[in-house]
Amino acid sequence: MNLLFENSFTVLPKHCNYHYPMIFGGAFFAEMDLAAAITVSRLLQDSNCDSAVTHKFEGEFLSAAECGDIIFLNCEIVELRKKAVVVEVIAKREKRAKKGQDLIAKAKFVFVTKKNGEFCPHGLELEKN
Repeated sequence: MNLLFENSFTVLPKHCNYHYPMIFGGAFFAEMDLAAAITVSRLLQDSNCDSAVTHKFEGEFLSAAECGDIIFLNCEIVELRKKAVVVEVIAKREKRAKKGQDLIAKAKFVFVTKKNGEFCPHGLELEKN
């Protein structure tokens, strides 16, 4: 069962708002949501569902990223509900030409699972440790 997904992107001028070189929060949120969606899509390969949609998001931005920063997104399925999947996304920033990473955002995304356009139980369970 696929429970983890990692992705990264470089903050480009197209991601920035009028306070250049700071990233626009909506662009940052979109990257986090996309990574979470890929995580759920990979999980659903083991289910009878064919898709999922973002239902809600809860999180916080701790620090801003700027043009040229590399953003690392680490995603993990942390909860399975009857018709929902919860993904935790941790975002870390690596400043250009500097060593190390710092936490800049964390969030939980809830997706509802679907089959043929209708909400559907995914039938999956997290393994107990």
